[in-house]
Amino acid sequence: MRADAGATERLPSVRRMARGAAWSFAQNTGKHVLHLAVFLCLARLLGPESYGLVALAGLFLAVCSVLVEQGMADAIVQKGELLPEHLDSAFWLGIGAAVLLGAVMFLAAAPIAAVFREPRLAEILRALSALPLLQALAVVPQALLTRGMSFGTLALRTLLGLSAGGIAGIALALAGFGFHALVAQQLVTALVSAAVLWWRCPWRPGLRVHARRLGELHRFGRHILGTQLLDFVNRKSDDLIIGFFLGPVALGIYSIAYQLLLVLEQLLCKGFDALSFSIFSRLSDDPARMREALCRASQLAALVAFPAALGAAAIAPEAVSMLFGEPWVASAEVFRILALVAAVHAVMLYNHSVFKARGEPSISMRLALLEAAVNVPLFLIAVHFGLAAVAAAYAARAVVLAPVCLAATRRLIGLDIGRFVRGLAAPALAASIMGAGLWALAHFAPAAWTSSLRLAASVVTGAVLYLTALRLCAPTLFRQSVSQLREALAAFAARPRAAAPAPQAPGRVQA
Repeated sequence: MRADAGATERLPSVRRMARGAAWSFAQNTGKHVLHLAVFLCLARLLGPESYGLVALAGLFLAVCSVLVEQGMADAIVQKGELLPEHLDSAFWLGIGAAVLLGAVMFLAAAPIAAVFREPRLAEILRALSALPLLQALAVVPQALLTRGMSFGTLALRTLLGLSAGGIAGIALALAGFGFHALVAQQLVTALVSAAVLWWRCPWRPGLRVHARRLGELHRFGRHILGTQLLDFVNRKSDDLIIGFFLGPVALGIYSIAYQLLLVLEQLLCKGFDALSFSIFSRLSDDPARMREALCRASQLAALVAFPAALGAAAIAPEAVSMLFGEPWVASAEVFRILALVAAVHAVMLYNHSVFKARGEPSISMRLALLEAAVNVPLFLIAVHFGLAAVAAAYAARAVVLAPVCLAATRRLIGLDIGRFVRGLAAPALAASIMGAGLWALAHFAPAAWTSSLRLAASVVTGAVLYLTALRLCAPTLFRQSVSQLREALAAFAARPRAAAPAPQAPGRVQA
C-alpha cells in the first residue's frame, strides 16, 4: 500500500509543493508566534532563576530526545522503498530506548543535582523523566506525515500542543507554582502533540520487528544520530558551561537570549527544513536541479534572514525591556550578538538537507564534529569574560566554518560557490543599507522619544529602507519574490485534500 495519495509520481506536483510550503510556513509562523506569546507571559511571571533551573534540566532532556529518535524519522522520510517491518522496528526501538532513558534520568536525578550544587534540579529531572516516552510515541507518525507532505496535520499538531502546554504553564505560574509551571508546560505540550499525531495518522504499530529492516534504517539514521549528538554539543555546551561556572541566574539570562535566537531562526526558515528535505530527496538523482533548488532556496532565506537578523539586533534593547521587563534587560545585549548566528544558519540550512537527501548524512556529522571541536574550548575560555563573550564565540564559529560547509556541498553535487554567494549579495547590500539607517535612527532620534515610540519607528523605518533598497538594487529579484509570495498565499488558501500518509496493512510503501 502506498504512503500517500500522490505517491505515483517520483516528483510531487508544483501545486502540491506550493501547498506544502504554505502549510509549512503557516505551521512555522503560528508555532513561534504562539510560543513567543506564551514565552512572554511566563517570563514576566517567573524570574531568570526558574528559567535557568529548567534550562539545566533541558540539557539532559535534549540528549534523551536525540537517543530516542536515533535518526529514524529522517531515515523513514528518505527511504525509497518502505515496508511495514521498517516502521514497526523503528517504533519499538524508540519505545525501548525511551523507557530505559526515562528510568536512568529518574534514578540519576539526585547525583546530577549534586554536581551542579542545585537540589531543586533533582525534582525537575524526576518530573520530566516521562517526556522521552511521549517523544518516542510521536517519532514514526510524524515521519510518515512528513514523508506524505501532510503539513496541514503537522501544523495542527504543533498549534494544539503549544496551546495546551501554554495554558497549563500560565495557569500554574499564576497560581504561584514557580518553575513547576515550566515543567507542566513541557509535559502537556508533548502529550497533546503525540495524541494529535495518533489521531490523524492511520498507521498503527504491529509486532513485525525485523533486525535486517532496522539495520537498513540504521545505516542512514546512525549518521543523523551522530550529527544530532554533536549538534547537542554545539548548541548546548554553552548552557552547560554557563550553568556550571556562573549558576542558574546567569544561565536564565543567557537562555532567554538564546530562546530569542531560536525563535528568530525558526521564523526565518527553519520551518521549511522538513519540506526541503522531502523535495531534495525527490531530486536526489538530478544534481543539476538540486544545485538550482539549493541556490534559490538559500537566496530566498537570505531575503528574509539578513534584514530580520539586523533588525532584531537593532531593536533588542527596547523590545526586551518592553516585552519581558527589567529583570531581563541583560539578555538584550547577549541577543544582539547571537542574532548574527540566525542569519548564517538560515542561509546554510539547506546544505544539510542536500547531504541527507543524497544519502550522505555523514557529511553533516563530520561538520558537526568540527564545530564541536571548536565550540567547547572557545566557550571554556569565553565564560571567564562573561555572557557576551560566550555569545561572541558562538557567532564567530558560525561565520568562520560556513565556507567549510559550502566546500562539502561543492564536492557532493558540484555546487558553484560563486553563484551561491552572488545570490546573497543583493539581500546583504539591502540589509546593510537598512542597518545603517537604523543605526542613525538610534543615535539621532530625539531624546524625548519613549521606548515604544523608538521601537515602532525602528520597525517602520527598517521595513521601508530594506524594501526600497532591494527594489533599487535587484528589481528582478524583488519582482520574482513578490510573485512567489502571492503564489504561496494562493496555494495556502486552497485547502489540500486529506492524504493517507502511511500503510494500514502489510505491503510495500513507495516513496
